[in-house]
Amino acid sequence: MYELPALHLGTFHGDKQLLTPFLNASGMAFDPRHALAFTLLFPFNVFTEVSVPAELESLDELATWLYDIA
Repeated sequence: MYELPALHLGTFHGDKQLLTPFLNASGMAFDPRHALAFTLLFPFNVFTEVSVPAELESLDELATWLYDIA
């Protein structure tokens, strides 16, 4: 889970169509809020690869926008 931000935002450039099969194949328990927590704690700025919409008003909305694959 620690490397998920680098993989999803760095390598996948935030593309959930690439994230979805990775998560499905990994078998990890997954919660977008936990993924966001790891993203915010990640020691490198992984947000340089994605443009976060200005209209997001909460961390829950950011977690959903970045990581919700449902």
